[in-house]
Amino acid sequence: MSSDIETLKAESEMNRLVSRYSTIVDWMDWDRLPDIFATDADIDFGQMFTGDLAGFTPFVSALEAGYDRRMHMFGLPRLDVTAQSGRAECTNISFTRTKGSENNDDSIIFGRYIFEGKPIDGAWKLTRLKFMLNAMHASQQPVADESMLNTCDGMQPGHPDKPSA
Repeated sequence: MSSDIETLKAESEMNRLVSRYSTIVDWMDWDRLPDIFATDADIDFGQMFTGDLAGFTPFVSALEAGYDRRMHMFGLPRLDVTAQSGRAECTNISFTRTKGSENNDDSIIFGRYIFEGKPIDGAWKLTRLKFMLNAMHASQQPVADESMLNTCDGMQPGHPDKPSA
């Protein structure tokens, strides 16, 4: 029975890491990356970036800084876990809006993420992250009158609606 409970706890931890990754990137809360990654994590975005957390942080922060808006949506993960390690494979749709364009330069990226993690010093951390691209769709749309809506511009750590860690 206790192994079932340990497996459920491990599944919960892997789901939490996926959720926190998405929140950290969408809100550009780069100081939180060490909360979810092992320092020697293997991070692979193909030719765009391959390395560890120390290199990934400036890469992803520069990449995401080029967007006024960003949204990472993950499908239900396929989990393979034990009490000592976990793997989550998630489909992903991401939306970005490029900063400073005359039109709305939008991209929708379809891909798949592989997250691997394990307990390190009492806390679950990601030890591997890999992104694989399925397709990307870019478009330019005329700027619509968004003045009556709340927008996702300015999603950063100091934003009053940013969720807590």
